[in-house]
Amino acid sequence: MTKLMHITLSLRVIFLFALMSMVVACSTSKKSKDKVQIIKGDDENKGKEPTPTKVDTVISTPKVVDPVKDKDPKMGPADYIKQTYRIALLFPLDASSGVIDNRENLRFIQYYGGVKLAGQKLEELGSKFEIDVIDTKEGIYRSSLQKKWDLIIGPYASASSESTKNDLQTVMNFGKENQIPVVSPWYSTSKASEANPYYIQLKPNIREHYNSIIEHVVQSGLSDQVVLVGRDNGSDIKWFDYFQQVAKAHLPKKGDRPFAEILVKEATLVEKNDVFKSKIDAGKTVFIFPNYSYNDENYLVAAMTKLLGERNNKNVTVYGMPFILDSEKIGFQFYSGLKMRLVVPDFVEKDNENVKEFTRNFYQQYKTIPAADAFEGYDVMTYLGNALIKYGKNFTPSLQKEKDYLLQTSYDVRPVYEEGDDSFSKIQFYENKHLNIIEFRGNKFVRL
Repeated sequence: MTKLMHITLSLRVIFLFALMSMVVACSTSKKSKDKVQIIKGDDENKGKEPTPTKVDTVISTPKVVDPVKDKDPKMGPADYIKQTYRIALLFPLDASSGVIDNRENLRFIQYYGGVKLAGQKLEELGSKFEIDVIDTKEGIYRSSLQKKWDLIIGPYASASSESTKNDLQTVMNFGKENQIPVVSPWYSTSKASEANPYYIQLKPNIREHYNSIIEHVVQSGLSDQVVLVGRDNGSDIKWFDYFQQVAKAHLPKKGDRPFAEILVKEATLVEKNDVFKSKIDAGKTVFIFPNYSYNDENYLVAAMTKLLGERNNKNVTVYGMPFILDSEKIGFQFYSGLKMRLVVPDFVEKDNENVKEFTRNFYQQYKTIPAADAFEGYDVMTYLGNALIKYGKNFTPSLQKEKDYLLQTSYDVRPVYEEGDDSFSKIQFYENKHLNIIEFRGNKFVRL
């Protein structure tokens, strides 16, 4: 086993170097409950028992939840409120260097800052949390996984990185073997390699994004005006088929393919011939671009430029995917001229009083403005911490009851069943289904 080391530089130095003059709660001048345990791999200690150290603990003044009133009927007596919960955060921090100099590490520092503030807020709900922050930069961190944890958040995984996906799979297997919920806030898939009812995926998969767009246009009474826009290739045609299949379920009287379609060759987008005009003249005013990859950015710029030029001052609406919001090439001209609507997993409303309060508290504690990852860390910890307090370690089946909108999102976690399981008894994993539709109005996006 690798040794559990309390890194003296800890997150204090990381915050100071990375975020300028940020003051963090793990300062050595504060009480030991504010110190963070960073678990690092240590080859010299293989085969030895881990040496426990002080951990980042949120201590509360208990306001105990009534275990009878709030009991979930599916849970046994051992699942009631515990005095203390142990949570592991698996982040790629590279803490041993003492210096953070890249964007990836900064985001997890912000994320942790949000987690800390959520923990302080959870004090009022009646439990104590001991948080182990595990640095996953070194692969040998796997030997530090502990059965005493009640919840594991992470590790970070990306669809473009096989190594990070393998790391996540390793932790998922560990959670399943030891009946510990493993939560992935960053990675999404529509299928599981094997059934694992202890795995919770908070990022909705791509099909859920498409489902949200379809439901929104149908509920808004816009289905007769919809045009799917894509390239004349196998990938876009496949997604057209999915859109039409789901739309047919919503609109059974509209035939097998309820939505109009445009398949374009990219070369035609720079030519003088019309692409969208005939559809607009026929009364089609809603254009859906299902492309979700940054690799499609140049194509989307060309297509939307063409659409802007051919709309002839008529009002049209474009539905698009989350990456458009972060694109440096798609900006105000497209947002405003195409009355853009985007489906996004999270959205911070700056004018919201709770958001303003969080921003003030974050700045007070860390001397920096919270980024999107700080809001996400706060929401994830708030959501899962509340679930632990109310339902105990085996909270997963009860997550469907928790749907309040937090700072940047709501969660609608439901079981995903094995394909063809008409009895709905074979849970593959749990997945968040909630997504926001935002629309550009005036000079900003608003949540619909």
